[in-house]
Amino acid sequence: MINGITWHGKHSLVDFGATLIARDTNVPIRDRVTERVPYSSVTYDFTALFGADSYPERKLQYQFVISDEHGMPTLKQRVNAFRHWLYNSSEKSKLCDDREPKYYFYAVCTEFTEKYTNGVMAEITVTFAADPFMIPDAAPEQLAIPVSDSRYPDIDGDGSVTSEDAALILSAAANLNTGLESGLTEEQELLADADRDGRITANDAALIRTFAAQCGAGIWDNSPKGWVDFLNQQTGRLSEAI
Repeated sequence: MINGITWHGKHSLVDFGATLIARDTNVPIRDRVTERVPYSSVTYDFTALFGADSYPERKLQYQFVISDEHGMPTLKQRVNAFRHWLYNSSEKSKLCDDREPKYYFYAVCTEFTEKYTNGVMAEITVTFAADPFMIPDAAPEQLAIPVSDSRYPDIDGDGSVTSEDAALILSAAANLNTGLESGLTEEQELLADADRDGRITANDAALIRTFAAQCGAGIWDNSPKGWVDFLNQQTGRLSEAI
């Protein structure tokens, strides 16, 4: 398997000859909001005060090596081309890691450092800031939607579909799996069943995350019409897979 990353339609190894030697993609870490009572050992946890967990951006770091036997001038040209490729956008975009072929990060390159050895090799460290969770790069296994019956899944009612709506769905699915109430209103439960299969599951959250990320990339309009257009594409992809 080729080992590297794909970014804006090009691959680190195939297009730039950059060999990936190490990666550190960390894991999502939940925010904790606490307050300690002065002059006591009592600490209150307000993390779930508003009913949904929150997560900071995820730091991704990749280390590459580029070598060129023609010497420093040619090597620097290749490194500069590699840097320009990674820095060609100041907004988050789709970042695919060959280690996770069914998922992708939504990220932006924030740092690029290089160190030259013997004039023929460059060691490069690249840092990205990414959304906390990877996004499925395929249609969910089940998509039981008559698209005409779809509802715009703005769970929290803020006017758009975002990762916050996906977080509410994941929380509801976890509650239901343990025999608890979902924690959502009846109307929210109808919206949370994004794939219309009669259940609230992680598949619904994955569907919403994919839509929100693609809206951020300018693929869809974050509106009821954009949601229907997105679902039409998803049902088409599922049919092709079958």
